[in-house]
Amino acid sequence: KHEHITVANYLSATWAITLAEHLNTPDVVFGYTYSGRHLGYKDIGQIMGALFTCLPLRVVVTKHKFWDLFRKVQELSLSVMEHQFTPLVEIMSEIGMSGQKIYNTVLTIENYFEVLSLENMADLGITNVEFTEYSNVDLLVQVFIHDGLNVVITSKLPNSVQLVNQIGTLFIKNLKAILK
Repeated sequence: KHEHITVANYLSATWAITLAEHLNTPDVVFGYTYSGRHLGYKDIGQIMGALFTCLPLRVVVTKHKFWDLFRKVQELSLSVMEHQFTPLVEIMSEIGMSGQKIYNTVLTIENYFEVLSLENMADLGITNVEFTEYSNVDLLVQVFIHDGLNVVITSKLPNSVQLVNQIGTLFIKNLKAILK
């Protein structure tokens, strides 16, 4: 708590570590969803429907202490939010990647309004992991915080069961290792 690291920072940093290990590169980019419910409009909590956006989050994973990486991910995710209303096409053009794929994995975190801190997350453990083969991106990682951590990984790649199992197992291993 004194580090001001959120569960979302922890999960994002852990996903970055997992991608870096799996792809054997320290420089990774993944789509990260933002809720859009913090916009400051009166009664925004009463709006029905999706208000989220998915922005690219680029993380260079180095062999720092975990807390340093968590803080770095927190800073990155806050700086990316400044561009949440910028169309992805403009972002791609600005960074010289027009027409290219900027990321092929997306991380979403859904907390169902449960208050969960890193301190009590270790006690909850991971209650459910599913691997399925359907998604709009190559890999979609959904983390549901409801009665524990539930991780669902889906893929649109043909014959991806082995890949999904491999990267899912690595993500879970990293989640558990960092919680210790």
